[in-house]
Amino acid sequence: MKNSVITVLIVLSVIAVISRGNHLPRMTEITLAEPVFIIGLDRHNDDAQVSIVYEKIEAADEGGGDMNQKYTDFAVSSSPAAALEVLKKRFPREMAVSTAEYFLIGEEAAREDFNNYTDFLAKNNNLRLTASVFIVRGEALDASEILTETKTLDILRNYGEYSGIGAISSELMFYELLSLQASSNSFAVPALVIKENQDGEKIVVPSGYAVIKDGELAGFLEAGAARGYNIIKNKSVYSIVELAKINAATRLENTKCKISFTWNGNALTGIVIDVTLFTDDDYGKEPCRVIFGELQKVINASKKYGCDFLEFGEVLRMRHPLKWEKIKNNWEEIYSQIPIKINVL
Repeated sequence: MKNSVITVLIVLSVIAVISRGNHLPRMTEITLAEPVFIIGLDRHNDDAQVSIVYEKIEAADEGGGDMNQKYTDFAVSSSPAAALEVLKKRFPREMAVSTAEYFLIGEEAAREDFNNYTDFLAKNNNLRLTASVFIVRGEALDASEILTETKTLDILRNYGEYSGIGAISSELMFYELLSLQASSNSFAVPALVIKENQDGEKIVVPSGYAVIKDGELAGFLEAGAARGYNIIKNKSVYSIVELAKINAATRLENTKCKISFTWNGNALTGIVIDVTLFTDDDYGKEPCRVIFGELQKVINASKKYGCDFLEFGEVLRMRHPLKWEKIKNNWEEIYSQIPIKINVL
């Protein structure tokens, strides 16, 4: 009797395993998906253009060619979602957009309706919130094709790991972008630039920032002002400071930035930026003069674009909450007229 019971239990267990196996995804089904590395979004006349950089499964199989080879494809339709569906229908296998590591938004798309394109990304539950976001000076499709043809996708990968080197920009993940959109009317997004190297070959490199104001691209923050932005925002500034006036250079190890406000009663009369430099050589005031110029450039850009993408208002809100309540509704107008003093030591 005991043996019969054991036999019945074993048979039932085998049946259960076989039955369950029919409802679980097979490994072959997972591996047949085409992995996507980049999703690019552009405006094409009145339509939306979606591009991808992906890897062909058969090319990655053993003996199937160059393991590092990537491919680019794109589609145009009435909306980003519709364009993506057009792309999906071209693939004999599933397109694994969930593997995308980078979201590139073209300049025209960002200028016309930045929020529309980020909403499309946010509503797609398959996409990574940790993907890095860039705004391309030009078309995202062009940048994707150059990254594919030159096999320089590692530029973006290394940028994520060493984003502070050169202090030309800094990484921004998609969930951080969504947080900025929810809390501020203006902010900065890392920019990608298409340029030529010494051999005349087109390359794509991170450089500077794009300034977003009220859901649209207001303009770009050049590489020469990017370090000033990083200093104010307390991002990595490890870089070389060229001291052209004395034909020398020094390494900027770190900085300390303090922002304070001056008042006349409840009236804000000024913003003060105090920056302390930490360098590896003593060249007197010359490094201070160079950094002062970069800080001035980023302040001038914020005044030019008429928005506080440096988020002085957020600092003011935390330091002086009661006074902030009285001026927050008119902050952009107040900021455009308020004097800013810069001290570099």
